[in-house]
Order: sequence, then structure tokens, then C-alpha cells
Amino acid sequence: MRTRVVLLLAIVFLAGARPAVASTFTFSYVFGTGEVVNGSFTGVRNDNGTAANLLDDYVSNPTIVGTFYQGTAFGGTLYANAYDHTGWLGGPTNIYFNGILNNFAINACAGPAPCSFANPEYFLMRAIAQGNVAVQYYHGSPLTNTSDSAIAGARWTLTEQTSASAVPEPATLSLLGLGLASVAAVVRRRRR
Repeated sequence: MRTRVVLLLAIVFLAGARPAVASTFTFSYVFGTGEVVNGSFTGVRNDNGTAANLLDDYVSNPTIVGTFYQGTAFGGTLYANAYDHTGWLGGPTNIYFNGILNNFAINACAGPAPCSFANPEYFLMRAIAQGNVAVQYYHGSPLTNTSDSAIAGARWTLTEQTSASAVPEPATLSLLGLGLASVAAVVRRRRR
């Protein structure tokens, strides 16, 4: 009986060992005017464990690969910045699958992060609109300023494209080691 319990625990530890996987994601937002901002980034998907519910699933630590307005690439270096309803931050952000929880900006900067919004090009999404602007694309020259007063979740798409090779986290490796050690102990006891 004790051997079965140890074997069951080993299986549970091995089954729980799931590494974080970096993936590539594509996104698109269609403004009420029909204009489109789209692009791609890499990041780690975090979900609530329920595949049917994407309400609070998000991608953490996004690294922007490319962003386009009406098919034209943003110029400069792209940064994804967090927003905390008091101002834009230079730190990491999360990008949500449902769109309506998004608080981020993608800036095209000539210099290092954090970018200033005096820079000529950005795309932002804010869960709580400020000044009647929740989603905005802005380009200073030539002047282009497109905005929506609320995030329209139905016009936002975020799709996982590919999964890179898994890189196990230290905790995952510890669980795997513990599970293998438990299996080895069970096998050793059976041989005696």
C-alpha cells in the first residue's frame, strides 16, 4: 500500500512539471473608422487553466516584433509600456486576450525606454478611458490621430502563433527531480 502511495505521488509530481513557454502572438485592432493597427510580439502565455474562458488570460513580458498602421510599419524602436491610471510607466506590461483589460502602449522611439509621448508615433489601449480616449493611434508627421472612446473587445484579436522550445523554470526542474527520485525509490524497494 505504501509503495502505491509513493508511486502515485511521483506521478502527480511529474504531471505537475510544466515549463513556461515563450510564444509568438499576433494582434489586431480595428478602429470604429475602419483603420487597423496590427503586429506581433513574443511573450509567455498565462491562463486561468480553463481553455473555454479567455476573460483573464494574458501574455506577460511582451517583446514587440513589429507594429503596423494601415500596413505601414512603425518607425524607430518599439517598446511596450504599462499604464497604471496615473501615467505611463517604463516597466513591463501584460496584454490580455479579451482586449478590454488592456493597459499598454507601443511607442516607436528613437531613444531608450521609457519613451515620451512627445515621440511621433504610438498605439495605446486603456481599460479606463481618459479624456474620452481609450484606444488611440497617433503619428506626429504627417499628423494622424485616430481614437475610440472605449475598447471594443469584438474589434480586438490576439492569437498565439507558434510555441518556441520549452525552457524549464527552476521550480519545474525541482518537481521533475523529486518525481524521478520518488520513482527510483519505489523501484529500489521493489527489488529488495
